[in-house]
Amino acid sequence: MSAGPDKQPLCQLLLQQAHLLADRRLRDAQFSGCQTVALMSCRTLKRHKQIHIFKHDRDASELLESLIISSAYNTSRFLSLVFYFSQTHYVANKNKHLEKRDDMQHFTQLHQQTTPLLLANVWDAASAKAAQHAGYQAIGTSSAAVASVLGYEDGEQLPFDELHFMVSRIASVTSLPLSVDIEAGYSRDPQQIAKHIQQLAQLGVVGVNLEDSLVGSTRTLTHAGEFAECLASVRGHLIAQQTDIFINVRCDAFLLGLENAREEALHRAQQYQQAGADGLFLPCIVKPADIQAITHACALPLNVMAMPDLPDIDILAGLGVKRISMGNFAFEGMHTHLNTALEQIRSQGNCAPLFS
Repeated sequence: MSAGPDKQPLCQLLLQQAHLLADRRLRDAQFSGCQTVALMSCRTLKRHKQIHIFKHDRDASELLESLIISSAYNTSRFLSLVFYFSQTHYVANKNKHLEKRDDMQHFTQLHQQTTPLLLANVWDAASAKAAQHAGYQAIGTSSAAVASVLGYEDGEQLPFDELHFMVSRIASVTSLPLSVDIEAGYSRDPQQIAKHIQQLAQLGVVGVNLEDSLVGSTRTLTHAGEFAECLASVRGHLIAQQTDIFINVRCDAFLLGLENAREEALHRAQQYQQAGADGLFLPCIVKPADIQAITHACALPLNVMAMPDLPDIDILAGLGVKRISMGNFAFEGMHTHLNTALEQIRSQGNCAPLFS
């Protein structure tokens, strides 16, 4: 028996009541016992029959029962699907977390090899693909090169959002472990620095370089104790967020040409290790005596940078070096070649330099 026109407002009221109850039950469900919750909704509403007119109107009662059964069935199916997808999402996230941890552990192990890790410094997706094709074990960005590609000077002139974009493109084209040069963290606030690192980790980044100097009118070292305190705070925030990442601390004592560079580097290395550093990067250290003094006194894996006077890799291995990076020199060399070719094309009046 169908509900007549005069019963249309009652039908709408019944529908509203059924939906409201379903919404309340849905909010109460906690992804377990979903079907039971939905069926209980049906039985509760049927038992109470909160609108008294149901007792006197068989059509309305039958309509309500139909709505209840339909609502309970749909709610049950919906909650079951929510539970299924929530479980699937949980498993996927767990597997992704395990993969990231494995990548991080692999990257850490690369710093314990007998032969130093030769890290290719890249600046865009094309250079990352070239490094992988050449057989490198890992790659790292050069802050100076990435900044130059986008028209900025080095020294945190590049906005972090643009760095994040470039890193996302690099990570999308390579399966190699990726470390990112974040200069001084793009902030003086440890919590914000940690947030930047977390954002990079979400892209698959397994390591960062964090330096102990700041660029103003000139580059100057920060106070060792202040930097160590900041580093410890950054590491604390990362641990709290379960972000596992290799922090390679760059100490600029040699880069700035300090007279007591060796002593200053050793003093800082001890503090940085206690604060949570995983590696020590000393750009511009080249003398074997200095390198050996650092590796003998410091337990952190030592990272050196390509320089004209840097000893061969075999010698560096014997001195205890664990990582060798290239800075922005590959980028500069490529652009020197480009500038030369462009000048030759103009002076020679042909395009032969493009093919030589």
